[in-house]
Amino acid sequence: MPYVYVYAPVTGQNWGQTYYCSTGGLHTVVSVLGGCCPIDISGSAGNSLYFYGSSLIQSIRTRRVSGVCRVDPAPWTDGVVVDFFGDLNAHCYIGSVGYGHVSNRISDGVYNTNIKKIGTLPPDCNCGCSRGVHVHIQFTGGNPRSFSCYQWLYRGSTWICRWYWGC
Repeated sequence: MPYVYVYAPVTGQNWGQTYYCSTGGLHTVVSVLGGCCPIDISGSAGNSLYFYGSSLIQSIRTRRVSGVCRVDPAPWTDGVVVDFFGDLNAHCYIGSVGYGHVSNRISDGVYNTNIKKIGTLPPDCNCGCSRGVHVHIQFTGGNPRSFSCYQWLYRGSTWICRWYWGC
């Protein structure tokens, strides 16, 4: 059975998965993003964030969420959940990826694609988690990949989680 992959949404360093790289403390799992297994990927303010999925993904559904951080205001507390599917028009659900600390978020909707801009990184993240500009990511289902602290991940080419494809 083949795998479906989701790739890094931005080029940056792994700032933490189960534990934060900077402090060694347990990494927060954010309920509004769903799933588990967080990863923070650094970036620069204004960098575009993309959902990148392998070619077996035929469509995605995007949902805006709020409450990612305990600290207000937006955009630190804003996020986007992307559900992805093996057939067009959001049929044959495979899994979901939640992205936190997203500004200029995509509208809620269904898109027949496996690559889509979902927003941008805000100017800073003063949200009580990793300090500095980054995207927080969580996965529903799938098998997340482990990375070393501060390892570089590359937008659209470093896979960060995979799912069995069964459509």
